[in-house]
Amino acid sequence: MQDPCRPGVEDAVRRCEIAGVKVRMVTGDNIQTARAIALECDILTLEADASESIIEGKAFRELLDSEREEIAEKISEMGLSSPNDKLLLVKALRKSGHVVAVIGDDTNDAPALHEADIRLAMGIQGTKVAKESSDIIILDDSFASVVKVSCCCIGFYPCN
Repeated sequence: MQDPCRPGVEDAVRRCEIAGVKVRMVTGDNIQTARAIALECDILTLEADASESIIEGKAFRELLDSEREEIAEKISEMGLSSPNDKLLLVKALRKSGHVVAVIGDDTNDAPALHEADIRLAMGIQGTKVAKESSDIIILDDSFASVVKVSCCCIGFYPCN
């Protein structure tokens, strides 16, 4: 069982893609659940090569730094991950020259939030530590709002 995608997430992921922003999902869920969620939210497509787009946290963690940087480019989702796996992904992407935004809601997200270029926390379910580690707090805990605020700030589409 899984919760359905929240309203507006699919559209928000598409807007990110149009803007050249790749959305990656890092979750503690098992790979099958993570894949189903990523497919429903359009983070992953049926055509995507699952062997390159999906990885378990443990496998990612065990890679050499150089291998991690190469794989990080291709990852759409990481399942069975730990907070340290999220941090390793952020570090690998930044080392490859990417600007990285992290959305966190828990105390264990603080290290990845600190390492990110853009730090966002969820305002309702977010812990005090996640909020204090962030630059922006999303008041309604909605990914669609994250995208709307971000796209508005960079002029991708008009604020309303």
